[in-house]
Amino acid sequence: MSCIESSGDEYIPSKKSICGSSSEGSDDLTSKVTLVKQKTYKKKKLARTISDKDKRAQSEDSETMGNVSVMKLQKKEDGGRVYSKKHYCLYCPMQYHKMARHLVRKHSNESAVAKAITFPLNSKERKLHFDLIRNKGNRAHNNEVLKIGSGTLIPSQQTDEPVKASDYMHCINCEALLKRQSLWRHMSRCRLSRKCSTTKPGISRIQSICAFAQPVPDGVSKNVWELINAMHQDEVTNVIRQEKSIMRFGEHLYAKHGHDKTKHEYIRQKMREVGRLILQAQKDGRLKKKEDFYVPSNFNFVVEAVKEVAGFNEERNGYKTPSLALKLGHSLKKIADIQCEAQMAESDNEEFLRNLERSRSIYEKKWDVCVSSLALQTLKEGRWNTPQLLPFTEDVKNMHVHLDKCRPEY
Repeated sequence: MSCIESSGDEYIPSKKSICGSSSEGSDDLTSKVTLVKQKTYKKKKLARTISDKDKRAQSEDSETMGNVSVMKLQKKEDGGRVYSKKHYCLYCPMQYHKMARHLVRKHSNESAVAKAITFPLNSKERKLHFDLIRNKGNRAHNNEVLKIGSGTLIPSQQTDEPVKASDYMHCINCEALLKRQSLWRHMSRCRLSRKCSTTKPGISRIQSICAFAQPVPDGVSKNVWELINAMHQDEVTNVIRQEKSIMRFGEHLYAKHGHDKTKHEYIRQKMREVGRLILQAQKDGRLKKKEDFYVPSNFNFVVEAVKEVAGFNEERNGYKTPSLALKLGHSLKKIADIQCEAQMAESDNEEFLRNLERSRSIYEKKWDVCVSSLALQTLKEGRWNTPQLLPFTEDVKNMHVHLDKCRPEY
């Protein structure tokens, strides 16, 4: 990947270099790496405080995302650390504790390894090159785990605290797997860091840049995946990545409006609206995934989730954002049609197809009564209460005087 090269100029990762495989271009990768001077940072002892959200995450099974887990730090009975971490080799499908020694003994004929061997022992340049090759091997394994949906991710630093796979992301420079929250700090002092030119500097912008380097899932087009990675990196974006139905919805919108770049933000907004709805339903604990929205017995729960997202006020009997409730109704019906077509083409799950058809019928009959009518009434009342602005008499007089002057000229 050419994105590892060191330069003092501003850098915008190209689509080709960002989305390429981590195993490609490994021969000339380390040959172009130059050592960057590092600043010394004073270590500060920080007292760790666990919030209520962290406590809930520990009580739940937050260690896995589906069947994907993150390697955790192993400890002995007396509390001592167990040095059992293994790394995946970039050139052979094996795991080793001492990756540098394995590379020298078995793969010294590889150009990247041969380049690293030319540097003196215990030098920073030698360590930098071997660390990069080791990170590339781990990343190739991590990409395969994320693509398959099962396995164990190899992070750059292990932790003994409960973690989720969605909390980690690869650095676009050194290709190490790091926590999202600390990724921006790592990028500022990464040994292979470059000045990434972004529109809005900050944590979410750094995560968006690194998200482009994640592997594209099967069944998702590259263009839609780029739209998802360009979003603000938060819980809603994680839900969108996990829900195939939302990505299919994005594929449908992109096929319709993708040729117009001004509509790309509209596509992202529509996907995020549905993602916010699913996230709210998951917090309520009744609907876990998108398929649960199309079980006829869950219709009332769907209505409650929509009201919660749109800010329904029982005392005022109105919505804070009535347009959002209307948009979600249209999106749910469209996703039902898309899913029905996809299920008919891919599988023979007749029960799920029947649920889709029955749910679609319920949405047509009851959605207006439960959601749309009240949302439209809220919009109408909002227009009633809007004050009507009238121009001042002096402004009208000035306009007519100006017209009288210009009429003879034209």
